[in-house]
Amino acid sequence: MDKLEGFQIVKEARAMLRSMPAREVNEATAREYRKTFDFLKNENISPEENTSCKNTYYKRRAAINYICTKFLKEALTEQDRAQKQGDWKEWCRQLDIIQDCLHYLKKFPQQKEMGEGLKKGNVIVFGMHLPPI
Repeated sequence: MDKLEGFQIVKEARAMLRSMPAREVNEATAREYRKTFDFLKNENISPEENTSCKNTYYKRRAAINYICTKFLKEALTEQDRAQKQGDWKEWCRQLDIIQDCLHYLKKFPQQKEMGEGLKKGNVIVFGMHLPPI
């Protein structure tokens, strides 16, 4: 990837963060989201796998969204630092993280209002095998 492509990715990531509503969660929720995210990652499953309850799916989606947003913010900060220091190897590593976060934030977008997914016709299809997170 060249620098111009990298700068476009950073620009897209910053725009996505600006478009997302601010969201604060308490410590217990943050811990639960981290635990859920780690479970999905360690088991190599997507949110709709191994669940028969829509609440579990939405909780998993919220966990992915929360953790990926956190990782995205951290990676943007680190890529800024690496760019200023001219550490292009680290800059590229952070861009990989940014791209992964963008992928999952697009795939599992944050709801902006209650029931938004259902209004847009989103349904849960159990047994569907999406690429692992």
